[in-house]
Amino acid sequence: MAVKEVAILMEKHQGKPGDGSCVGRKGLAILKSKLETSPSSSSPKLKCPKVPKRLREMVKGAEDCNAPKLISLGPYYHGESRLAEGEELKLKLAKDCIQNYCKEIVDAFYDKISSIITELKDYYDEMSTKKYDDDKFTVMMVVDGCALLSYILNVCLGSKHGSFSIRYQDIRVLYRDALLLENQLPYHSKQFSYNIVNYPHPRPLIFLCLVYKRSTT
Repeated sequence: MAVKEVAILMEKHQGKPGDGSCVGRKGLAILKSKLETSPSSSSPKLKCPKVPKRLREMVKGAEDCNAPKLISLGPYYHGESRLAEGEELKLKLAKDCIQNYCKEIVDAFYDKISSIITELKDYYDEMSTKKYDDDKFTVMMVVDGCALLSYILNVCLGSKHGSFSIRYQDIRVLYRDALLLENQLPYHSKQFSYNIVNYPHPRPLIFLCLVYKRSTT
């Protein structure tokens, strides 16, 4: 509710002096002042945040349930040595997407992501993006976006996990990793990757996301 609307509503419901329900004019003025100087209540831009520390597992040695087990998406776990096998898989998936669906326009795809790279960086915790210059971050977004799209189209919806040497027991792990809060890509980058690839699928990206989510439950 806007500041003026709150003030008008309070004035409308003020009681008469002496009836025990009157909000004093001085108190109302103070409240108005606080409302006017309070932070805006408009919804913040959607981001890919990190899990708050208070919600993390605090038991020493316990497995971090917020971290991916096989494949990283985005900057938070990118380059970790324990995910080296997943990085190779991600490159295979990205290569398949580029060669089969957008080989002729991969440069345009890169330029499109590069043009909004500052906005994409703002989706993540600042400390996690400082170590990447714009070119490296753009490459990460392109590779991760293409890999995720190829995974949804070929593995989740196409049952072609054997083509990428994905072990059957790892499929559920990949499902889990792709749904983690700290392992997400901005919707903009996913939308661009879907729109630019030459894939004969009649459904919009949001439909594929919903189908993917349903297939993981």
